[in-house]
Amino acid sequence: SEPGGIRVFYSKAGKSADSLIERLVAKYGATCEVTVATDDRLERVTAEAFGAMTISSHQLRGEIGTAEAAVGAAIEKLRRRR
Repeated sequence: SEPGGIRVFYSKAGKSADSLIERLVAKYGATCEVTVATDDRLERVTAEAFGAMTISSHQLRGEIGTAEAAVGAAIEKLRRRR
């Protein structure tokens, strides 16, 4: 199990990110909850065809910002308990 259920993949040197995305969603898209963050329209259509959810890079930045704010609020709440 990954922290928070999130796994981040990077393509190897000389390999395209698109080929990695396509391989992973073909393998896991139907059986696992997979979300692909990309602004490439063709890659989004391909990922969705394999059962993955897709979000834009802008949406990903928003999700990260929301998570950061929630963590910050939780830390501040814990500090006030002391």
